[in-house]
Amino acid sequence: MLQTRLRLLAGTGWALVLQALAFGVWHLGLGFTNTGHAGLVPAIASTIVHQSLLGLALGVLFERTRNLLVPTVVHVALNSMG
Repeated sequence: MLQTRLRLLAGTGWALVLQALAFGVWHLGLGFTNTGHAGLVPAIASTIVHQSLLGLALGVLFERTRNLLVPTVVHVALNSMG
């Protein structure tokens, strides 16, 4: 729903980027990516980047198929892998 609204307001490219960032921030509570002893800020940034890349891929899937079931199935499959 967010991506569809953003597409109307800002265009497809910005909609993908903004929804991906929202996806990354939303999934921040899942745990931080291992950054060694770099500290909290790099761990947060790394997690948001990694989750945003996944959100971007899922957004592209939705954009190409116009079907929410496709990225949902991929998301569930990835979550099932651990």
